[in-house]
Amino acid sequence: MEYLGTSVVGDELYGRKQPGERLCLHASKIEFAHPITGASMSFTSELPEEFKAIIRKAEGRS
Repeated sequence: MEYLGTSVVGDELYGRKQPGERLCLHASKIEFAHPITGASMSFTSELPEEFKAIIRKAEGRS
């Protein structure tokens, strides 16, 4: 992400020290073909509460 001029929250190498114990990377949706059947597989996931709290803090809404 450095080449885009931004960093990932929690990235100690390229970003500033941020709250949290892990990188704040999240896939809200992932889709792929099943390796055996070829059927389309789709999975969605809500943003983790830990990430929501970090966003609220960054926006000044603790």
